[in-house]
Amino acid sequence: MPLDTRAQPLRKLISLWHPESKIHLEVESTDPAFQVYTGDGIDTKAVEGYGAKGARAGLAIEPSRYVDAASKEEWRGMVVLRKGQVWGSKMAFTAWKE
Repeated sequence: MPLDTRAQPLRKLISLWHPESKIHLEVESTDPAFQVYTGDGIDTKAVEGYGAKGARAGLAIEPSRYVDAASKEEWRGMVVLRKGQVWGSKMAFTAWKE
């Protein structure tokens, strides 16, 4: 995988659906992997008309290269940036409600 993947087509990383809220989320990227943050640590108070939020009230999907790529010879080229090289990727988040 090259350092700069912006010229490559987007590919779907994940498609999510919440049955109660009927909200869909799709994440596409030129990166090969993603990380998920479940929002376990969310603990916010109500602010300006928005209600308080607790654990798992949110979710984050972060497109990425393989997290251990720098330590694996066959993947190192996708994350090690040398002087004069360009790194880049594309991502698209699409969300809708039924």
